[in-house]
This record gives sequence, C-alpha cells and structure tokens, in this order.
Amino acid sequence: SEPPDPPFSGGLMFDTHDDAGARLAEGSMRVMAAPIHESTYVLETGYGTGTSTPTGTTNGPPQDYVWASRGSCWYL
Repeated sequence: SEPPDPPFSGGLMFDTHDDAGARLAEGSMRVMAAPIHESTYVLETGYGTGTSTPTGTTNGPPQDYVWASRGSCWYL
C-alpha cells in the first residue's frame, strides 16, 4: 500500500543496554522508531544500529550518538 500523507510525529529511541540491563559491548546500541499516525504507533525495533560514547559502564549515560537507519519505517 501507499504510505499515508504526512505530517507524522513520533520518536527515535537509542537503547544502549540489553534486555537484562547490561551495557551492550563496545558502545553499540539498538535504534528503535515509534512513528505516530492517527493516534497510534507501532514500535519498529529493528529501525537501525549505531554506537554511543562514552562506552564504559562507569562513564554514565552516553552523550554522543552515531546511527544509521535500515530504512524499515517509512513514517519517519
């Protein structure tokens, strides 16, 4: 089907930890998209991948992100 007409809203989520709460190796992260259309969103868990720094477990939250989309979410 054809993509619906814009505008769209939503968000991108950068997850630097696995499901058990451990920091992912070497600063890697998962990128998830949550496009909102007609008051509904569908979480796209495989939207992209990336890296974040600082990468150490004692350095606190990452401050810099580099990521790339896999192009799986045409809403954003």
